[in-house]
Amino acid sequence: MSGTAKSLRSKFGACAVVWIAIVIASAVLLPAPSKSDTASAAFPTGRINIQPCLNLRADASGTSALIGCIAYNTIVEIDCTKIGTSVTGPFGATTLWDHTTAAGGGYLSDAYVFTGTSAAIAGTCAPPPVVGSGRIIAQPCLNLRADASGTAALIGCISYNTVVDIDCTKAGTAVLGPYGATTIWDHTTAAGGGYLSDAYVFTGTSAAVAPACAGAGATPPAPPAFPTGTVNIAPCLNLRADASGVSALLGCINVNTVVPIDCTKMGSSVPGPFGASSIWDHTTAAGGGFLSDANMLTGQSGPIAPPCPGSGSPSLYSSAIGSGNAAVGSGHCSTTL
Repeated sequence: MSGTAKSLRSKFGACAVVWIAIVIASAVLLPAPSKSDTASAAFPTGRINIQPCLNLRADASGTSALIGCIAYNTIVEIDCTKIGTSVTGPFGATTLWDHTTAAGGGYLSDAYVFTGTSAAIAGTCAPPPVVGSGRIIAQPCLNLRADASGTAALIGCISYNTVVDIDCTKAGTAVLGPYGATTIWDHTTAAGGGYLSDAYVFTGTSAAVAPACAGAGATPPAPPAFPTGTVNIAPCLNLRADASGVSALLGCINVNTVVPIDCTKMGSSVPGPFGASSIWDHTTAAGGGFLSDANMLTGQSGPIAPPCPGSGSPSLYSSAIGSGNAAVGSGHCSTTL
């Protein structure tokens, strides 16, 4: 026994010496705590600084799909950040958007998230994977909309022949294009993000090339039934190969027959009971052809269907294609084909 041990024994007794020895051994033999033994660091946080709530968006844009609204003074975690559209808040304008996992996850404008700094407090968000792509086939450009509808807010107009990413699809209003009618709308992150009618996006298929957008439903429904008209001349109305009274005669559709009208075309003027009209209605009835709208009951004097592909006819209904001098994001897109 060493001199030190003897002195400890004489001062504190045998039990105290054993206890001190155990403490020393524990300090030497116990392993150091591993990373898994320590609590992981939480994401940085910010506080919502707008009343009554701050919009939670699907992307870093004020026109991106709305997911929800997070209440004033809520503390949210910020796992990453992204540069997007500029928003002006109480401390000035910023293009910074904060991604949070709160309320299902989404983007909040940093202009209204108090973080204690005007700089980003988290790393850059990884770009989402690109699922599909397509090429714009509308000239001069194809309208980019805030939702899958020709009446949704206009975001911009993407130029002819531009190849865009398609991250998801959504069923919306039907649009007639060069390959027929479709209710599929393609969501792209191009030009700030929005929806493009698939009728004018060449993807190599008439089916969706990306999964359904969140909350959009799994499969786009079939296009809705075409508008109809009733033949209003006895004994029958000539069915022509083109929008002209001298084009080839295909048949004659009986008075009072209700026929689908899938598109319209401007052609030769024909007098009717309600006046003359140069509108011709294309129908799929009796093998397909054109009927003079002057002798059709449709409920209005204007066209009730979009223009036939390549007809150059004006439409009161299609809002997919932009005007001749519209630039992306300019907001000067026409509502006519």
